[in-house]
Amino acid sequence: MIRFSRLMPGQMLDPAWPHPQLARPVAATLRQLEELWELTH
Repeated sequence: MIRFSRLMPGQMLDPAWPHPQLARPVAATLRQLEELWELTH
């Protein structure tokens, strides 16, 4: 899930993406997931 999520912010910044403003919240959530992963493993 985290590996797939790493691709999302880059795709969302593509000019063809209809909602580029969603890239920042997705990137923040991804950081939280990665931190939680490192904390638990």
